[in-house]
Amino acid sequence: MGVLDLHPSILESVDDSSGRVGTVFRTACDDLGPLAQSAPIEPDALAATVFEKVTNNSNGIYDGLIVSLDAALGRKGRATLRGLLLQQRQQYLTQDKRAAIAAGRYDFTLSCLSLALRDIARSEGDADAFIDSYQGCDLTNPRFASEIALQLLRSGRAEEALAYLDRASPFDRKPLFRTDRMDKCPYRRARRFAARQRSAGPTTSVLPSPVEPISFARLP
Repeated sequence: MGVLDLHPSILESVDDSSGRVGTVFRTACDDLGPLAQSAPIEPDALAATVFEKVTNNSNGIYDGLIVSLDAALGRKGRATLRGLLLQQRQQYLTQDKRAAIAAGRYDFTLSCLSLALRDIARSEGDADAFIDSYQGCDLTNPRFASEIALQLLRSGRAEEALAYLDRASPFDRKPLFRTDRMDKCPYRRARRFAARQRSAGPTTSVLPSPVEPISFARLP
């Protein structure tokens, strides 16, 4: 991917405390979609390239790569990419590794794999694949429960969404939430949407379109 591959050495040699240099590379990454669509690239070959990038993404430059290249990958490319990611995850998640992650330790490698699998699942509207992308994660974490619940709601599965939310409580993890703005709490927003969806029925969507991205502000 040409110039984008130079980002590690460039970011190491400059002071990017403002984030501007990183933003330039991320924007360039986001602009790859139309170029890839017009290029004669086989979906499987593109999937292999994307796999290499998103699994070596220490600076977060390739966070939006799968979304950007969604049309160029197509269903065939996404299937190939998902297979590569699942294989990598299976090899990585040994029993000892599962135990360490379940204890709450952040794992960069698993995070990269999970985020990539999540992007594919969102693109295909596959709620079950989206849930599977959290394998190895603590699903009592209200952040994960809220994200899963919203995806289930997009598929009209309000009861399952509420079940995930019931297993998590933001009030057990107060540092994750700004308690002075509970109206903006992602957990509460997800629960509110789930309750409305259950009342409205599975054929009526109560989610805004598009759904506002949920964020989890940490207190200092």
